[in-house]
Amino acid sequence: MPYEKVFRHTPSISHLWVFGSKCYVKVPDENRSKFDDKAIECRLIGYEGESIYIVVDSGRKKLRSRNVIFMEDQSNRKHTPELPVEFPSQITEVNSENTHVETPDETARRRTRTEVWGTDPTRKSERISNKVLITKTAVETIPTVLPKAYKDAVDLAEGKLWKDAMDYELAKLEEMSTWSETNESDVPRDAQVLPGMWVHLIKSLESGERKFRSRWVVRGDKQKTNISLSNTFAPMSRITSLRILLALATTKNMRIFAWDVDSAYLHGKIDHDIYIKLPDGYEKPGVVGKLNKALYGLPEAARVWREDLEQKLKSLGFAALGSDTGVFMNKSTTGFTAIDTHVDDGTGICSSEEEELKLKTSIQKFYKIKEKDTSKPFKVLGILVTRDTHRGTLKLSQADYIDTILQRFDMNSCNPVLTPVDKGSHLQDGESAGFENVKTKH
Repeated sequence: MPYEKVFRHTPSISHLWVFGSKCYVKVPDENRSKFDDKAIECRLIGYEGESIYIVVDSGRKKLRSRNVIFMEDQSNRKHTPELPVEFPSQITEVNSENTHVETPDETARRRTRTEVWGTDPTRKSERISNKVLITKTAVETIPTVLPKAYKDAVDLAEGKLWKDAMDYELAKLEEMSTWSETNESDVPRDAQVLPGMWVHLIKSLESGERKFRSRWVVRGDKQKTNISLSNTFAPMSRITSLRILLALATTKNMRIFAWDVDSAYLHGKIDHDIYIKLPDGYEKPGVVGKLNKALYGLPEAARVWREDLEQKLKSLGFAALGSDTGVFMNKSTTGFTAIDTHVDDGTGICSSEEEELKLKTSIQKFYKIKEKDTSKPFKVLGILVTRDTHRGTLKLSQADYIDTILQRFDMNSCNPVLTPVDKGSHLQDGESAGFENVKTKH
């Protein structure tokens, strides 16, 4: 056969059935009532690709469907007892010309999500590991309700964990001298005292544990001031730059390092007076705070942190790229180092272990950083990076992000497929003609 000559294997004909064969097409749940038939009897009249069948019903109405069960041996028999037909429970789309379903053979070949995406490698977080913030609760358990206030948090079943998380956050703010306490009577009459709020989050660690995080954020949206966009803008690297650096390190066998700057925004200093209320649950009568550092939530917080970071990197001999100001490079006679910065995350490559040690020693003079063990799978911006130095490969995956999206749209129990497009589908000329002149508004 010409097919075998070209592709050197016999084509699959498992999807072929005798024309005119009796078959049953499932009616989607949303298109029928509880007492209606789950399927309609049809006859096969053709194919579209390898997975779509063209059939006609008793009223000679043509349908296109994947979810078809065939009774090939009953194509021309009369008065044959009907066999029970069972269809898999799933969501399908149906109309007079398009019924989207699957055959029993495809159902039997379905694989679990673990088989499709692979098992998660053993991962270990290098972020804040204070024992009071981490619980052994598995990620697969029922999601915990995120509280919105101090009282809501401490009244939950996990109240002890939330209280420990808030205590940890307050201790960190005091350690960084984020504000100075002052009497409310000493605040200028025309000054504004900004409120704040607790923001609570449960992070899924790479080890499978959950970490309870709480952060006190000032309500910068309540600030009555005219701040231009130039005073709030903070550049960040593009994801393309990160991929290029990781690809370069893989092909050139360079070292990869990654870290987080602890309480990054609290390193930025502000040059004007801002007063805030003390955190809920930790108030003191008649006392407010005067900010010394750019607390989370202020419009200019990202800018002043970025300026501080850029100043420190330039003092170490780094220069920002003209094509991406979020990437800093340093090339010297002893080696080459590049750093991709994204808020408090730093991911970089260097030519030798000496260069990496030299950089980390210098950075730690300015900031407290949490290093990540890049010899094992580690996360950068929610992306899991898995490197195999022996094979010279590096893989990026976002399985956790995919699971989050599936849960958001109630599709976490759906059946995964390797290719979202039908195998064998071919685009025809003119199919996109209707969209060529469509204009989108931004």
